[in-house]
Amino acid sequence: MRYVISGTHEASSSLPNEIKFIENYIDLMKLRLTDKVTVNFRRPENAANLEIQPMLLQPFVENAFKHGAIKDGFLRVKITLLLRDNEFEFRVTNSSKANEEEGSKEGIGLENIKRRLEHHYKNQYTLSIE
Repeated sequence: MRYVISGTHEASSSLPNEIKFIENYIDLMKLRLTDKVTVNFRRPENAANLEIQPMLLQPFVENAFKHGAIKDGFLRVKITLLLRDNEFEFRVTNSSKANEEEGSKEGIGLENIKRRLEHHYKNQYTLSIE
């Protein structure tokens, strides 16, 4: 909570700070969901110098838990963050609720992310939501 309240007012945040926030959120979800969640979080080792918009990644992680489905006894979440040359790739997948109407609606969180991406990274990003 402290990070959300006080750490997101800056124009940018270091990627290690954003990764730490994601790790803390994952730990919280593991406590909440106990043994019903498996998370695979792959992160880069060379992220120290990268600055991004604060809280840009978090909504995708939250949505993976919020909109995921327990299949075969587990909610599976996979988060991959890759850095190559001048490219940054962030991918989040989950064991989703297939063929449910809820999955086809986009909420305000994703719309806000799209606006922020366009405002701060105009013509320098690709966003794909499946």
